[in-house]
Amino acid sequence: MPRRIPYRTCFVCGSKLPKIDLIRISKSTSKHAIVDICGKGGGRGAYVCCDNECRNKASLGTKLEKVLKMPITAEQKKTIRDYFIDNPGNI
Repeated sequence: MPRRIPYRTCFVCGSKLPKIDLIRISKSTSKHAIVDICGKGGGRGAYVCCDNECRNKASLGTKLEKVLKMPITAEQKKTIRDYFIDNPGNI
């Protein structure tokens, strides 16, 4: 029996993709938004696809704050944006 592939939705563009093709941004226990590199961290998370436009909107807009249900500081947004710049492709 083939293994089931989990799908997730990009919170920016709404496209459904396999979980492995998306990047997870999660709400840590210390109320910080961080890039979840392994994709298995606990807590509330949001997935974003590898499209440059989606990555820019994810790190700049307020949509991420709504999805994670928490305010995100400019420093946290900069950290997320820097991660996307340093890792232009998928993880």
